[in-house]
Amino acid sequence: MALFRNAHECLHAVVARYAAIQTYTDVGGVRPIGTVGPASCWFETHFAAPERYRFQFVTPHPYWPLRHILTKSIIGSDGTKPYFYKHFPRRPPEIEGTENVPRVIASATGVSQGTAATVGKLFFPATRGFKLPDLLRPRFKRNREFDGVKCITISGRNPRGGRYTVWLGAEDLLLRKLVAHDFKREEIRHRIVVDEAVNDRCFEVPASTPGLGKTPRCGRLPLAASSPTTASTHSSRTSCGHPNETIAGMDPPAFPVQPLSAPLRPMLAPRRHIWRSVAT
Repeated sequence: MALFRNAHECLHAVVARYAAIQTYTDVGGVRPIGTVGPASCWFETHFAAPERYRFQFVTPHPYWPLRHILTKSIIGSDGTKPYFYKHFPRRPPEIEGTENVPRVIASATGVSQGTAATVGKLFFPATRGFKLPDLLRPRFKRNREFDGVKCITISGRNPRGGRYTVWLGAEDLLLRKLVAHDFKREEIRHRIVVDEAVNDRCFEVPASTPGLGKTPRCGRLPLAASSPTTASTHSSRTSCGHPNETIAGMDPPAFPVQPLSAPLRPMLAPRRHIWRSVAT
C-alpha cells in the first residue's frame, strides 16, 4: 500500500491512476446510506482508452408504487460519435448526438444522480464540474473494508456544499464507494476490472428502434480483481446489447427494483377513501 503525506496528495494519485488505465468495467448503484436496497439508480460502465466509452443506467419511477416502471439510458462514444440514448416508459427510444464525450457526461449527470460523472470525469478530465481533488479540507478517516477489499477513506467538503466520503482500494486506488452525507445516499461500485480485453462491440452506437442494432453480450472479463465473495454471487457476463435487455449484475438481490410491497397497500386504501368522502 502506497503512503501519502496527506489526503490531498492521495486524491491526486487517484486521478493519475485513472489516467493510466487502458480498459475499465464495473457495475454499481445508488442507495440510501447503510442499507442494502432498493437502489434508486443502477449502472454499468465500460471504457477503452482513449475515447471509447459506454455508461448505461436505469432509474425507476420516483413514486414508490410505480417503481416497476423503468427509464433506461446510455451515454457513450464508439471513438468517433458521442451519443445520448434515452428510452422512457411507453415512448419510443430516441438518440441524440453531441459534440464530445465530456459534454454528454455533463448532460447525463443530473438524471443519473451524479453517477455518470463520478468516474467519467476521471477518464475525461475536460468534463466540467466537481472532481475528487476539489474536496475542501480532505482528511484521512479510519480504514474500512468494502466488498472484501481494504479501503482508504477520505472525507471532505464539496465546494458547492455538502460533505463527501470517498472509499478507495488501498492497493489499486480505485473508487469503491462515494458517500454523500447531506443527501443521505451512497454510490457503490463493484466487480471492477481494469486493463483486460473488452469486446469492441460493446461501444457500438445503439439503434433508436427497438429490436434493431442489437449487439451481442460481450464477455465480462475474468474476475481476477474481484473478491471471492463477489465472484461467487454474480454472473461473469455483462450485457452490452440493447438497453431493453436486463443489465446483468444489477438484478435482485443486489439492486432490486421493488414493486408496491404488501405493507404499503393498506396505507393507500384509507387515503383514497378519505379523498372520496371529501369529494362527495
